Amino acid sequence: MNHPLLPALAISFQAPAKESDFDEALRLLKSEDHEILIEEREPSGPFAGLEWLIPTAVIFFIGKAYVDGFVKEIGKDHYNLLKKALKTLWVKLVGPQSPALTIIGTAGKVRASPEYSLLFSLLAEAPDGLRFKLLIRSYASQDEYQATIDAFIDFLDAFHTGHLSPELVAEMKEIRVVGKTLLLAYDRVAKRMRPVDPLADRP
Repeated sequence: MNHPLLPALAISFQAPAKESDFDEALRLLKSEDHEILIEEREPSGPFAGLEWLIPTAVIFFIGKAYVDGFVKEIGKDHYNLLKKALKTLWVKLVGPQSPALTIIGTAGKVRASPEYSLLFSLLAEAPDGLRFKLLIRSYASQDEYQATIDAFIDFLDAFHTGHLSPELVAEMKEIRVVGKTLLLAYDRVAKRMRPVDPLADRP
């Protein structure tokens, strides 16, 4: 997504995803008259780089303009609506019936079964050009996926209102930020977001 003026919300996708995968989410979000950009990308060739920073086939983008709206009291309905819309994507993009992606790479350097989805991720704007990328565990159960979405949107709310826990703030300061992108994943034990080092656990 290389648009000079990014919208409040956007979905950028390429095969094997298709636009109809987002019908229910779009129905919910468009009911609130938000600008939503839908962008179909041409199939891309091989990528070289850190696995978790490679663009996923589907990227759901949450712009700062949208976050600025839902952190205000008048926008709390949008906060819950966004969670509801994102949760509709589990069946097509995360669950056991979601399409599998073929991974090609040098033996010993690419995971046969990636921990996090290469099909779907969320990307959210923050101040000073920083972006948060939510890594979604491959084939997460519906309950885990819903908990992941809740935790990520709650994280965005807390970040933009200055209510992150001191523990999480300290963790974020210690993590590597590559290309102004900070990776986050859901910690199933602690039941909260945690920052992820893009160089950790490389095969």
